[in-house]
Amino acid sequence: MAESVRREGPVVVDRTAVIGPPTAEQRRLYDVCREIYDALKAALRPGVTGGELFRAGQAVAERHGLGKAVN
Repeated sequence: MAESVRREGPVVVDRTAVIGPPTAEQRRLYDVCREIYDALKAALRPGVTGGELFRAGQAVAERHGLGKAVN
């Protein structure tokens, strides 16, 4: 895990790569992560708390049975 530091504090940056074609499960997880990212982008606006953003992403994860896998 790489960590960048911004004025507001540390920011975690992860990169994942697949060598060869992704398995069906890898593709599913990518698609869920993308959906979470899109939900966070849609919810992001001035005044929104980190907790509200977390809950928006968590709701997507839970719909896909991954609620306990997201932190």
